[in-house]
Amino acid sequence: MTRPINRISSYVFLFVIGILLSSACQSGSSAIADQISADINARDAHQMILENSANENFVIIDTRTPAEFEKGYLENAVCIDFRDLSFKQQIDKLDRNKKYLIYCRSGNRSKTTLNMMKKMDFIEAYNMDGGIKAWTKEGFESVK
Repeated sequence: MTRPINRISSYVFLFVIGILLSSACQSGSSAIADQISADINARDAHQMILENSANENFVIIDTRTPAEFEKGYLENAVCIDFRDLSFKQQIDKLDRNKKYLIYCRSGNRSKTTLNMMKKMDFIEAYNMDGGIKAWTKEGFESVK
């Protein structure tokens, strides 16, 4: 009779160890507890820009090409070309403790950038869903 109990105990023990190892591996991945990573619409992005106009730790990143950027961009935006071979290295050099608003033409490149920044442990980053197309559709101005 002791054999089935020992077998059950062994299975329970292995199950518990498996759960502990699984959670340890997941917590070791890049997401950190205080991290904010979200998609926001153009109206919320506009509000965020207004609220952070004097915040030196707020950065707007345009992930379009320089040619696209020259056609019109959000005021104070920095162009970091998603298609540039050194794009990931340029993002990696940024301060992970600053607050970032990321956009592109339609939201695809900036969404990929947001996911990259999340994996790189950036504390706070937002993707403007719909990109500059959504921005102009809402009637907000860009600079040239």
